[in-house]
Amino acid sequence: MQWKRWGYVLGMVCCLIWVAGSHGQDVAGRRVGNTDRERESRRNTWSAAAEFVPTTQDYFLGQAEDRRFFAFGGEYARRLNRGPAAQVFYVAELRPLILEGDPTFEGFKNQLTGQPVVRFHDPQRVVYVDHSPTLLVPQNITVVPFYGRTWTYGASVSPLGMRVNFLPRRRWQPFLQTSLGVHLTTRDVPVGGARSFNFTFQVGTGVEWCFSETRSWRYEFLFRHISNADSGIANPGVDAPTIRVVYSFRR
Repeated sequence: MQWKRWGYVLGMVCCLIWVAGSHGQDVAGRRVGNTDRERESRRNTWSAAAEFVPTTQDYFLGQAEDRRFFAFGGEYARRLNRGPAAQVFYVAELRPLILEGDPTFEGFKNQLTGQPVVRFHDPQRVVYVDHSPTLLVPQNITVVPFYGRTWTYGASVSPLGMRVNFLPRRRWQPFLQTSLGVHLTTRDVPVGGARSFNFTFQVGTGVEWCFSETRSWRYEFLFRHISNADSGIANPGVDAPTIRVVYSFRR
């Protein structure tokens, strides 16, 4: 069921992106300034990127709460269509370094003093983070759960991506993008019983600052969903609002 919704969303986004790019094709013989021509004439782009996810919630498809991500990677883009209003790019992304921080249920602490009352010897990763108070009997004190965090190494590749840049002759270019890929980790994520092989889908927007004819910075906000598509014992899924900074150079 999730994959059907993913397919519908991706199809709609790709259609909108392609229509926008096709609508803005150059008129034959149109003359533009040298800087503008250089800025939009580079066909191939290589990029380095850094990403951060401060927290996760059950925003749309996922259920896993309070995850954190740090990631570093690269990107290749090739221009498919060029016009005065928009440019369309094929995009492939590789993230060889991903750190995922999952919450672990450590025990209970006194609600008033904050001191641990019960501490588990083998804390487990959990889907939900609940801080509701509980009356501990026979001590007759109110306690709340407390959590730690454990980190898992991973990597991902997204070979099916598309991006459209609007106003390609301007230094500041807003854009939309989407991609599909796979997410690999050293153990099941986000909890035990899920899978170490997951699928990813993302959509996002941002702005690209072309500070020279061949160099640029991109500032992005992405919504990324990670799921094993119900192929594991558990599939809570993760909805990750992602902040991404990208440095690019064109040839």
